Amino acid sequence: MLNALLIGQSDDLDVFTEILGRSRYFRKMEQWKTKTGLLAERDDHGGFDAFHAYLIVSPLEHPQELFSFLIRRKENLYFVDQPVFREATLNELDLLHRESGNILQPGVPELFHPLTEEFLTSHSSHLFFRYTKSVASRKMIRPAILSALAFLALLSPMPVKRMDVNTIDSTRYSRPHIKIRLKLFDSSISYIIIRMESTPEHSIIIESADGNFTFNFAGNYLENIHGARFLCDPVPEHDLWFKSLESFALNIILNQKPLFTLNHYRMCFHVLDKLQNILYNSF
Repeated sequence: MLNALLIGQSDDLDVFTEILGRSRYFRKMEQWKTKTGLLAERDDHGGFDAFHAYLIVSPLEHPQELFSFLIRRKENLYFVDQPVFREATLNELDLLHRESGNILQPGVPELFHPLTEEFLTSHSSHLFFRYTKSVASRKMIRPAILSALAFLALLSPMPVKRMDVNTIDSTRYSRPHIKIRLKLFDSSISYIIIRMESTPEHSIIIESADGNFTFNFAGNYLENIHGARFLCDPVPEHDLWFKSLESFALNIILNQKPLFTLNHYRMCFHVLDKLQNILYNSF
C-alpha cells in the first residue's frame, strides 16, 4: 500500500481525496494546500520522506521549483495540466527525468476510457484522426484540446509539421467553434474540432491500416468500418480519473513506465503553446 501527498487547492484536494478513497493501493493520504507550490511554504521541505507518491491535483502558480525538487529526489509524481509551464521548462524537466528514472505521469483521464483503452495499447500508427467535442465553457477548451493531442501522441510517433487554426464566431446556424488542422511529418492529417454548445458531442474517428473506427463517447459505443457497434456502460469523469490514478499506483508498484509520459505531454504542450494566444482570444 502506498502513502501519498496530495498537493493543490482546497476544492481539488477534496475531490481527489474522495476519488482515491476507493483505491486498493493508496493507504495513507495527506494534503498540502497551496496555490503556488513554492517549497518555502513548507518548513525545511518537511515531510517529503514519508510518501511513496506525490499528486499535484491543481494548476499551480509556480510549479517548476516543486517539479525539479521532486524529480531530483527521484520521487514518483502524478500531475494535472500546468498551463503556466513553457516549452523550455518542460524540456529541462524532461532531461532531469531521464536521469532520475522515477515514475512521472501526467493525468489525462480520457485516455482511460474503456472504449479506447485497448486500442491505444495495440495500435501505433494512423492515417487520419478527427477529435470532436462540445464544451459548455471556456475553461473546458484547453482540457479538451489536451485530450485530443494526448490521443494523437500515442497513436502516432510523428511530430506536427504544420498547424492551421480557424475560429468561427456564432452564426445564425451554428455556435462558435475552433477547428485545428494538423499535418504530421508522415503527411497524416488530423483535425481537432471544439464547439461551444451544450449538446453532447464527443467522438474520435480514426482511419488506419487496421481499419476505420468511430469511438463515440457521448453514445457509449465503438463502431467499425462494417457498421458493427460495440456498446459500453456510461463512464462518469470521476471514474476516468480513478482509473488514471489506479494506473499510476500500479506503475509505481510494478516499476513500469506510464502509457502517457512526460515526453508525450511535452509534445502536446509544443502545440498548446502555439495555440495559447488563440485560446485566450476565442469566444
